[in-house]
Amino acid sequence: MALTFDAGAAAEPGWDILKTLGERSIRCTFFLTGRFARRNPDLVQAIVAGGHELGNHTFSHPDLQKLNDDAIREELRRAEEVISGIAGISTRPWFRPPFGSRDRRVLSVAAEEGYQCVYWTLDSWDSYRKGITAEEIRERVLGRIRPGGVVLFHIGSRATADALPDILDELDRRGLRCVPVSQLGAPLPR
Repeated sequence: MALTFDAGAAAEPGWDILKTLGERSIRCTFFLTGRFARRNPDLVQAIVAGGHELGNHTFSHPDLQKLNDDAIREELRRAEEVISGIAGISTRPWFRPPFGSRDRRVLSVAAEEGYQCVYWTLDSWDSYRKGITAEEIRERVLGRIRPGGVVLFHIGSRATADALPDILDELDRRGLRCVPVSQLGAPLPR
């Protein structure tokens, strides 16, 4: 199964998330916006140093279905330029549309830019539900996770950072191994 982290807003909990993942030698995929990367270059470099994959989450986090094809391309290209300049590695081939907003046209434009969309099978609700607690995230994820799944978390969620150690411990007890999306081996949710 793959744990994925979107990064576009707050950064501080990200340091605790990286520490928890590092202590357990777990590698994940982080979808970054260009603006986030530009504001947090040290965190981006730490993500890469931890052996994690990067994915493109656009430059400014717009709803891509509301943009024309050229604007979608510009969002992806600007994000790639900023992120790869800081990280030293490309975000290709992984891409996650902001808000999960995609249709055939968005997916086609992204594919033309060399990206494969990675959606999720389980949303932790750490961004969706205001005031969600670490315990609620833990219960939601552990109650719904399945082998081959892709879990959506957000790097800016303090509740996620607090829930992550317990989630990882329980996944380990269940024999579920966390891998980056490139190693999932199952068809990725698009």
